[in-house]
Amino acid sequence: MKNSTRSLIGLILIAALVFLMTACGGDDQSTPLDDNEAVVVQTETDAQANQDDDNDATVETAMDVDVNINLDGDEESVDLPDGYPQNDFPIYKNSYVESVVSMNESFTIIAHAKDDPDQVIKFYQDIVKKGTVTVESTANDTYTVLGTLGKNNFQLTVAPEESLDNFKTTYAIFIMPIEE
Repeated sequence: MKNSTRSLIGLILIAALVFLMTACGGDDQSTPLDDNEAVVVQTETDAQANQDDDNDATVETAMDVDVNINLDGDEESVDLPDGYPQNDFPIYKNSYVESVVSMNESFTIIAHAKDDPDQVIKFYQDIVKKGTVTVESTANDTYTVLGTLGKNNFQLTVAPEESLDNFKTTYAIFIMPIEE
């Protein structure tokens, strides 16, 4: 069960990168982050990886892509990047932010909350009703909502957490500026 949730998070990150980079081309560059993990980033130039002592990894490229992942599993949140629209789309209280991908003012956040999924869903429903909800669905205990809020398109997915003992909810936030 633990591996399936980790795989799901990995797939969400990969999907987010593909989603954010659809207009970009270039060579496929793989940057190892850990003995068993890698992030693949398509760029026009070589990707440079930096890994600090606490096993957080950051990947930066010439396309203004930043990937920050806590590989330790120590439940210490990674920092939100500059420019994240915290006022429009705040992170749920006391969340563990496991990973952040930012590219050209677009953001993908994977986080975990100690509260039940229903509480996290209610929190974000109150926020997104300030914007326009395009699609909202619940299937297999997973809630997904897409729409616009402020100057951004968003997608939020909330599901029960199955692998981290101290958390009951996993959620993913995708934010992308509205093209003018």
